[in-house]
Amino acid sequence: MALSSPFLSYKNYNEQSLVDLSFRKNLNDEDLWKDIRKDYLLKKKYVNLENGYYCFIPQPTLKKHIEHIKRINLEGSFYMRNHRDKDNRATALRLSKLVNCDSDELAITRNTTESLDLIISGFPWKKNDEAIFASQDYGSMQEMFKLTAKRRGIINKIISIPNHPKNDLEIVSLYEENNPIALDVMDVYFERIARSFSTFVNILDPDIIVCGGGMSEINNIYSEVPKRIIPYIASNFFLTPIVKATHGSSSGVRGAAHLWN
Repeated sequence: MALSSPFLSYKNYNEQSLVDLSFRKNLNDEDLWKDIRKDYLLKKKYVNLENGYYCFIPQPTLKKHIEHIKRINLEGSFYMRNHRDKDNRATALRLSKLVNCDSDELAITRNTTESLDLIISGFPWKKNDEAIFASQDYGSMQEMFKLTAKRRGIINKIISIPNHPKNDLEIVSLYEENNPIALDVMDVYFERIARSFSTFVNILDPDIIVCGGGMSEINNIYSEVPKRIIPYIASNFFLTPIVKATHGSSSGVRGAAHLWN
């Protein structure tokens, strides 16, 4: 975005004009970020590190934003009825080219909270569908799930896991100790693996399934998944062996090293 994304503004209140930032492509890293930094008006008393909560925008963008607000304030309902939709579509078209998607597939929202709320409330939920989120998740998102539960009859499964687990095996060890929260987490994990495995079992009917990577170190996979996969396959029994790769989580690295040689 900082390299070449132009700003959308309105020249003489009726023409789109561009701010050309293409020259930044020719700058080295240090000069590039110095140039970007000049666009921001910064407080000298502190360093704002909490942009995830509320971020300030660069001065060129702020200038164009104020110009646009002045235009709307001048034209009022005339703008709303005659130009707003056109301007929105033009902006969506330019953004869609930047992210390489169709403009009809792109929605412009005011912030992440609004985006999450639209997705959660607009999803085609059915009664008794389950939504799983953690107690550490964003508060506004949790409130929308609670509201959706009241409106649509979905079931919210709220879990809590260590904020900073040392590794996946820490969660697995809690599961093995019958920690109720870890049990819920791993129950969902095993169920999702069973569903994903069922896809290629139904299509390919493999002779064996070999698990590599970090997941191969979770020993309960080999006993839990065969029991859970049956409802999702085109058979009432499952005999395909699910086994751990000989070298476990190191299998991929060793394979890559072998190819290199």
